[in-house]
Amino acid sequence: MNALRYHLMDPAPFEEFCGEFTREMNRLRMEGSASLEIARSELKRIERELDTLLNLILKGGAADTINAKMVQIEARKAELERQVADAEIPPPLLHPEMGDVLP
Repeated sequence: MNALRYHLMDPAPFEEFCGEFTREMNRLRMEGSASLEIARSELKRIERELDTLLNLILKGGAADTINAKMVQIEARKAELERQVADAEIPPPLLHPEMGDVLP
């Protein structure tokens, strides 16, 4: 226990570790949040695209061709909806000064 207290808990290395740990954890958490936000943005774009295709069909467009495209887009939409539904809410970012709190 003495070695732990006096060598591993030295304030300078502990602070350096906490800084690196915080940066890496926050980077990973931000990546998770970004990919979830990208999926949500793509879902919104898909909704607009489906509305456009539906309007084309209603205006007398080539229903078979448009329908094939809609089926493709609907499959992607379902995939994204599963991804968003299954995604864990990213944990909050760590405070950059967490290493300042030594026991």
